[in-house]
Amino acid sequence: MPSQSTLTKANESVQLEASERAVVSGGTQGVGAGIALRFALSGASVWIVGRSEDKAEALLEKLRAASDEAQRRRSTQQQQTQADHAFFKADLSSVKENHRIAAEISRRAGSRGVDWLFECQGGPPPLSSTKTPTGLDAHFAVQCLSRFTLAQTLLEAKTIRRGVCIIASPGMGSKTALDVDDLDLSKAREAGKLWAPLGLLRTGQRDSSILDAVTQRWAEEHPNMVFSHLFPGIVATDGAKNAGFPWPIPQLFSVVQKLPLLTSSPLPGGYAEVPFYLYANSEGQRYQRTGEANLYSPSLKRLTLSANTSTKEARQTIFDKLKQLESSHA
Repeated sequence: MPSQSTLTKANESVQLEASERAVVSGGTQGVGAGIALRFALSGASVWIVGRSEDKAEALLEKLRAASDEAQRRRSTQQQQTQADHAFFKADLSSVKENHRIAAEISRRAGSRGVDWLFECQGGPPPLSSTKTPTGLDAHFAVQCLSRFTLAQTLLEAKTIRRGVCIIASPGMGSKTALDVDDLDLSKAREAGKLWAPLGLLRTGQRDSSILDAVTQRWAEEHPNMVFSHLFPGIVATDGAKNAGFPWPIPQLFSVVQKLPLLTSSPLPGGYAEVPFYLYANSEGQRYQRTGEANLYSPSLKRLTLSANTSTKEARQTIFDKLKQLESSHA
């Protein structure tokens, strides 16, 4: 299996055009920011979606610098128009905000559309639960429902042209069928069935199953595009801190993240090279199949769908319930 250093070398010669557009949700920090930078460094236009204007402005400066570097790498005869980088501010825990931002992206993209959507919003399950204003568990609303709603809305608008990539936890769901009447696990939590650490495990398995199911459904529905659900492994981000883990868990993660054999950087040269390789490098595109979900580990080991999403009927039930939740919380 190729290492990230091997992928970095393989990606060095890949040059994209400014007309090629990558949308990265959850793109102002962590893995999302790394993917955004990697595409900008190749010459592509990058549109990031997130909540923080300060983080977005800092990243946009880096994206412009990366575009300048991409121009310098080209010969005079190859000079292209300047890449178009943009920030779309949105609270992705809100279904309405997902619809609004999808409409904005579609309007700005016009008939040309966007090439890829990379969904990086959310993170590991938190120890405690908070509710959105409409009553959904906030982690579920971002990690699962927003990824479904944003991608599905853009696909229905025919804005996405080449594919969708979800960065999360493929193939890790359990054999037990999901309770579609309690997808956000509110009832299980109220019944005292989600005490730590069992609650973290069950929440993570739920996330994996849902995202596997929708990735496979999209792949079957849009056989001319590529759909992937990728596991990043341990990446040096603020994920533990952002999830609200108490001391000393974020501190322990910080120590582990300094060990190169156990973790990777989210930036170009690190994990960002993996999705770029699979979607923008013709060599890596050979790993991708159409008509089925592409589930991969960081070393590009192909994974199988979570056991409880292995049947078309199970996936359809999950998909229908997500559509129902989207409608009722819009």
